[in-house]
Amino acid sequence: MAKIYKLTKGGQTIYPATTTDTVVNPNSRKSLTEELSELDYKIISSDSLLKKASIGKNLLNPSFLLEGKKVDSNGIITPSSALAVSLFIPIQNGQALTASSSDGFFQCNACLYDDDFNPILSSLVTGTGSNDKDMTLTNDSYNASYAAFTFRLPSELSQNMVESGNNATDYVPYTDNYENEETFKTIGNRLDELTGKEITSVIFESGRVSNTTGIASGAGRHYKISCKGYARITARIYRSSFGGATGVGYAFMDASGKFISGGSNTEAQSDFSTITIDVPADAVEFRNTYASSGELQEPVILLSAIDSKLEETNENIERLSNNLVKIEDSIPVIGEKDITSVSFESGRVSNTTGIASGAGRHYKISCKGYARITARIYRSSFGGATGVGYAFMDASGKFISGGSNTEAQSDFSTITIDVPADAVEFRNTYASSGELQEPVILSDLISYEVKVLTEQVESFSEVKAETKDLLNTRLGLIRDGCKPLKIFFLGNSFSVQSSNYFVKLCKANGINVTVGISYIGGATLQGYDQYYGNTETDYYKYIKGEWVSHQDIIGSSYKKKNIEKLQDEDWDIIFMQQGSAAADAYNTYQPYGKNVYDWCKKNAQISFVEMRWLMPWAWSDKRLVSNTTSGGATTNAQMYEGIANATRQMLEDLGYKLSPNGTAIQNLYPQYTQNDIFSSSGDGQHLEGDIALFTVGYCLFRTIIPYYYPDVNMDLVYTDEKISADMFASAKQAVENAISNPYVQTSIVE
Repeated sequence: MAKIYKLTKGGQTIYPATTTDTVVNPNSRKSLTEELSELDYKIISSDSLLKKASIGKNLLNPSFLLEGKKVDSNGIITPSSALAVSLFIPIQNGQALTASSSDGFFQCNACLYDDDFNPILSSLVTGTGSNDKDMTLTNDSYNASYAAFTFRLPSELSQNMVESGNNATDYVPYTDNYENEETFKTIGNRLDELTGKEITSVIFESGRVSNTTGIASGAGRHYKISCKGYARITARIYRSSFGGATGVGYAFMDASGKFISGGSNTEAQSDFSTITIDVPADAVEFRNTYASSGELQEPVILLSAIDSKLEETNENIERLSNNLVKIEDSIPVIGEKDITSVSFESGRVSNTTGIASGAGRHYKISCKGYARITARIYRSSFGGATGVGYAFMDASGKFISGGSNTEAQSDFSTITIDVPADAVEFRNTYASSGELQEPVILSDLISYEVKVLTEQVESFSEVKAETKDLLNTRLGLIRDGCKPLKIFFLGNSFSVQSSNYFVKLCKANGINVTVGISYIGGATLQGYDQYYGNTETDYYKYIKGEWVSHQDIIGSSYKKKNIEKLQDEDWDIIFMQQGSAAADAYNTYQPYGKNVYDWCKKNAQISFVEMRWLMPWAWSDKRLVSNTTSGGATTNAQMYEGIANATRQMLEDLGYKLSPNGTAIQNLYPQYTQNDIFSSSGDGQHLEGDIALFTVGYCLFRTIIPYYYPDVNMDLVYTDEKISADMFASAKQAVENAISNPYVQTSIVE
């Protein structure tokens, strides 16, 4: 019999009608569709048991409400067009679960179930009145394991709730951090995590290491250590110019003993200073010139990729902790004051004049010398009132500033407000009756900053504990094929051109990627920072091996705002870039690049999304005759030099990982001409030659894939109707040279 594949639609399971609808269980007389539906319902419910440690007060996941189902009078899950049923919810002996809904439970059933999901019919309860807004199941003598509730349709199903206890309380949203905290832990644990390593003793060999070849010669001595699999090295590094020596320092070598890259400590004021160096992707050995005598003066520390990601968090925790200690030591008493009782006066306070009038009431308190006030603030639009809220007044009784709570969902919500410098009195509209429902808190500047620092230290400590697990889990899921690698480009046509062969290479190697491209022609960092936010622009998307939105390839494109593009997926990588016309002048990069970077980190679905930089390529000489750049370049070589310098500065400022596409294109010269790259009839800006288009796609592939998919053989060979084996070899060499020397053109001609 052919294998039946499970299909899903709208998050629910369906099956081909031509097979399962026609097969009937001779015992239950149910179709195979119904049998499979019940089985799938039980499986999903069983899986949800794993989440109980991560679920908040509301136990009802709105995504797991199955519309068109109900608990019938026998406790069986059966079809019903006007109802919806919850998944099985775990329940303990002696526990009560209460469901609540604004639509009520008239003629709705709820029931308890045993370990095998069999209904315990004696526990069945039914809503009998139109005003029954809640329903309770109590596991007092049934020894039940699960409960299921029926809800009415049409309904705001997202507003329904199930909670522990005998009484219904105010609705709170369902919260579930299981995906980040618990999902596929067993898969995440398969990842053999590299940890930091400290080396305190080495074997020295004769000679100083050349920082351009890796070969040791002459006076002095050096050591060699394995660095395979590590991301960063912290060590004492030789200063090349010391004692008349030149061109010596450290070097990284690959598995064949070939030199990859090297350097010396240009900032050292003496023979050696300790610095931290990034380890190239293919490096297996680190060679380092050292002092003429004695042992290691301090350990050599190797950091894994995850350790290096956590290093910034550790530094932030230390900095904030030190600041907190300094502040606490500088003041004997924290100047914070809680006000629990006030005298009320008649009238609501105008948030534009500070004058109280009309119905309602308000209070006044002194705020002189304080920096922040935390209080329940009136919502201006509540009950038909307008222009009321709170106000700050100066010593002469003159209005300074005011406002209302624009975010409040009810009459009042508690917020913290900055106190203006000259304010001495705070006036606040309040409820019509009763006393203060919660204290008004006055904080001086220092106490407020201490509170913020304390919260930040606690937050960073939690990040330190959780980030490693989260990174490992996501990386494990990607490597095991359980989720695609998701990459977003906040760019322009250069992003589009770079991605075309990238997705082809991924597909040819069985790598599942999702790609999103914000395409705005000629887009710059300043444009993304200041101008494009509220406009719907092209959004190209590649998913499950196909472009589903791409004007050039399939003839149509989605239109979305930038924030919608950014939040469309839980991106693992976000690429930024500069528009090519501005790319050779660093004064066009900032402050816009930092603003866009912060916007991405703040609004991305995952806070630890990896930020990368796509390096643009230089225009042709022909185009530069009649077109100008921000850097004033007149030749291809001049423009490339400006782009390389600006890219280097950008990466030093913000710490991106680089895809050096611009240098890879430059490395194709002189083996290929500018006409080969841009075509004699092209615009001299966009790539036209197949060798060029393949090179930028392979550059993305080579800089991204080895980390996320270490088992992929990077000695692969790719050819198609446009790319010959010789062209592939040239592109590969150009990219390898660009990765080794990202800011210097390196010819691929022997």
